Amino acid sequence: MGDARTRHPQRAYTGPKEVFGLWKRIAELSGGGLHLELRDVLANDERAVALVNVRGRRADRVLDERQVAVLEFADGELRSATFIYEDPQAYEAFWH
Repeated sequence: MGDARTRHPQRAYTGPKEVFGLWKRIAELSGGGLHLELRDVLANDERAVALVNVRGRRADRVLDERQVAVLEFADGELRSATFIYEDPQAYEAFWH
């Protein structure tokens, strides 16, 4: 993953330690992680765009959102990932 950067609705995460830390925290807060259903992918050697259904449960909150994930690659490594939610306010409300 090199010095990959992930842009998540709350902030940017840089490098494997921060990115994997984010994923670990998501798993902890959501009781094991989010369920991701891949709907479609468009990709070439430099980038991939995925359409994803994201579902999760956290205490009394339920998340059922559509997401666009944009992944960029260089020299065979992931360099950045940006996650865009259809309803950013609903996504934020799930976590707060």
